[in-house]
Amino acid sequence: MEDNWKYEYLIEQIHRTAYKKHESFVIGSLIHDKSLSELKPCTQYYVKRKDGGYALLDLYYPQIELAVEIDEPHHLNNIDSDKKRQGLVEEDLQCEFFRVSVGSQGIQSQISELKDRIRQKILSRKAQDKFPSWIEPRRLDIFTAKKEFRNTLFLKIKGEIHPNDLMQRQTGYWRIAPKKRSRIHQVVVVHNLVVSRIFRDIEWLSDPSNPQKVGYQGKETDSDELVGTIIENWRWQQTVTYSDDVY
Repeated sequence: MEDNWKYEYLIEQIHRTAYKKHESFVIGSLIHDKSLSELKPCTQYYVKRKDGGYALLDLYYPQIELAVEIDEPHHLNNIDSDKKRQGLVEEDLQCEFFRVSVGSQGIQSQISELKDRIRQKILSRKAQDKFPSWIEPRRLDIFTAKKEFRNTLFLKIKGEIHPNDLMQRQTGYWRIAPKKRSRIHQVVVVHNLVVSRIFRDIEWLSDPSNPQKVGYQGKETDSDELVGTIIENWRWQQTVTYSDDVY
């Protein structure tokens, strides 16, 4: 199949929204529009806020810096908090927002308006030579990663995680021997088998409820070239594994 990697990516993005019928309808319409095929859609997109927490966007197009939120009827009760959250995200990402209101009439016309706006932004970015191509992500076998990287803890998490719980899931508590802790200088977070975050300058924290477990904190980066890499062949159940020099 032509561009099989892109197809696999797109069906995973749709799958993430399957449990939300309105969101799935809007995003599915965008993904199936051939005129938008140059865009990489990122559903359930995590944004790290300046206060250390996270926000979760329904859809984000990084190539044109456009966030899309699908407001279902219950959002009518959260207008003020949604505006505040949007302002924080706009400040962090320096992006534009487009909101689709499910509670309003004319969903199809809103989708058409959104598509027109997207096409305008594509043309504008191309005219300024600021439209990066959507390229196939790097793939890295976990055993190769364990061999190539040094002083590294690889941490696997999966599934949809509420923004308020993401940091806790990334920095939970595990049984890590003191000798290994002394060798670990960075933590690579692998979320749904894709590298999502990297933490460096690791400091270990004791689990107040279990002295045999430790957590960590560190300087977080989402701009490392490893971010976005697909990790292959991590088939065992363990949540943590280490680079080969950590023993």
